[in-house]
Amino acid sequence: MSEYKPTSIGDIAAVLHGLNYIVSTPTSLKDTVSQLFQLLEIHAGLRKGILMLRDPISDRLYIEIAFGFTEADLHSRYLTSFNL
Repeated sequence: MSEYKPTSIGDIAAVLHGLNYIVSTPTSLKDTVSQLFQLLEIHAGLRKGILMLRDPISDRLYIEIAFGFTEADLHSRYLTSFNL
């Protein structure tokens, strides 16, 4: 995939409009973040992204959404176990 580079104010405005539309549309967190990752893939060349949340009971981080990772990547010990 070639890297997208905005070349005009119109390009930047289109990306900002897309971001605004996504975050202002009432959907689930997973749907919203997945759409943001897709928009960033198209317009900014995003290849991988992770949203991690903290479990308030165990105080551990867990992966809520992963973009561009294989199952093997997600099961590696580096991504699945974080203590705060």
